[in-house]
Amino acid sequence: MTLIILSFLSHKRFSLLKSKPLHLFLILVAMLISSSANPQVSADFTTLSATIGCGSLVVEFQDLSIGSLDTWLWGFGNGNPSTLNNPTAIYI
Repeated sequence: MTLIILSFLSHKRFSLLKSKPLHLFLILVAMLISSSANPQVSADFTTLSATIGCGSLVVEFQDLSIGSLDTWLWGFGNGNPSTLNNPTAIYI
């Protein structure tokens, strides 16, 4: 990919060459939690890491929910849900 930037003040042309392709991922993640001990739970999560491999994206998720939780159900949109509290998802 070549990016061309034109400066209007000096009329110089700059090029930025990239040897690697640009990847843009939009990932929709759903998280369902339940607690029999505490009905006032608050669901939240973050990603710990995202690694691009040969044709795949591996993302580690961390649960940041508040409250005493019994069950997790994650849906990553890739056909592989998880019931782990801190799962890893693979996108191909």
